[in-house]
Amino acid sequence: MEVGSGLGHDERRTRPADVLVPNWDLGKPAAFDLTVASPLNQSILNEACVTAGSSARVSEERKHVSNDVKCSELGWSCIPLAVETYGCWGAEARLHLSRLASRLAARLNCSKSHATSTLYGGEEIKGAPLIYIPELVANVVHLLEENERTRRLTWHEGFIPASEVWIKIGGDKGGGAFKMNFQIVNIATPNSVHNICVFCCFAAGDSVTNLHAALDRFKDQVEHLNGMKWSLELQNLPLLQAELEEAQQAQANGNICGLGGAERNPLAANLLKQAVDKKKQTFQGTCKFESV
Repeated sequence: MEVGSGLGHDERRTRPADVLVPNWDLGKPAAFDLTVASPLNQSILNEACVTAGSSARVSEERKHVSNDVKCSELGWSCIPLAVETYGCWGAEARLHLSRLASRLAARLNCSKSHATSTLYGGEEIKGAPLIYIPELVANVVHLLEENERTRRLTWHEGFIPASEVWIKIGGDKGGGAFKMNFQIVNIATPNSVHNICVFCCFAAGDSVTNLHAALDRFKDQVEHLNGMKWSLELQNLPLLQAELEEAQQAQANGNICGLGGAERNPLAANLLKQAVDKKKQTFQGTCKFESV
């Protein structure tokens, strides 16, 4: 209900609210006063560049200074709803819109997230098909081992440190669905379509809400991958050993041609130099991830 009744002509010019909500807090009416602020205003620009929502906060403070006394005389609570021109809402606005969403959800018999979305922009929240691989870590390790077994791992002539494995994680929206994938960079053609491993897919847009709903389940696994140690079993040790010995003989004869498989896999070459008589050798290296 817009404030107006009970106030004189002069008072209505400086009314303390845009909307009066009865029985808002313990039976006390609330005077909601909407205000729009620009973070590009010269008086707040420096602070706004450092702290998000600074302009909205200053606007809330100004509304309290100008309206608190008048609202108190009328028995109302002064609640400024400040929003910045780039879409950031003030702290008080977020708090009270959250409370309003709770009441709206109870009235409409829907979820609070649905009610909140309706308040902020009218975006409808509904179920959408989602498919994902629960064990992301296990699948990354499996593909690393498979690429090593088929002798596809490479360290790109030293571009990737010999003790590291690089994994690229990214997403793409297209064809009515969003797909999250990972790629092993330690192969000859890391951007090949055959190296893209989709681990999550949902038939919806790539809004922040949807991304959180679908991908938050992987947060701990990605953090685990970022610092894990991977043990490599050299499945092709006999063949690599023969190549290494051949390369060493070629170097001894003054022929500095490529080292074949040992050149593509410096970790394997290093291990072979240390333990040529062992049937299996392992190493531990840090997995390095790049999010795109």
